[in-house]
Amino acid sequence: PDTSEMEDLQKRGCDCLALLCAQCKCIPCESPCFVMHGKVCCCSLNISTADCLNCNSEECYSTEHGCIEVVGKLCCIYLEAQLPPGSDIGLACCCVRCWGTPPETNARAREALAGGTYYLAAEEFP
Repeated sequence: PDTSEMEDLQKRGCDCLALLCAQCKCIPCESPCFVMHGKVCCCSLNISTADCLNCNSEECYSTEHGCIEVVGKLCCIYLEAQLPPGSDIGLACCCVRCWGTPPETNARAREALAGGTYYLAAEEFP
C-alpha cells in the first residue's frame, strides 16, 4: 500500500489512545489483514498481505510523516509512531480528540465528527 492508502486507514479509525508521537486506533477489519510501513529519512519499506514487500524512496521530512515513521495494521488494530510528532496524531482517548484536528475536518470546538467520534477543543481562558 502507498502513503495515501495508509492515510485512508488512519481516517477510518476510532482513537483508542493518541499521545503526540504514537497512537492506537480501532478500524474496520478488512483487507489487507496485515500492513506495515516504515520510513527512516528518505528510505521506506512496505510489507503487507496484499503486495508482500515493497521498497521506495520518499521525502526525507514532511509535516505529515516526519523523519521517522512506523505504521502498522493487524486485523482491526492500527498503530502509528512518528518523530518529530505531527498534529495528525495529537492527543486523544476513548474516541475523544483533545488536540490535533483530523485533516479531513475543520472542527474547532466540541463537535461530532463522522463515525461517531468527537473533537474536543481546549477552551481559551481570560
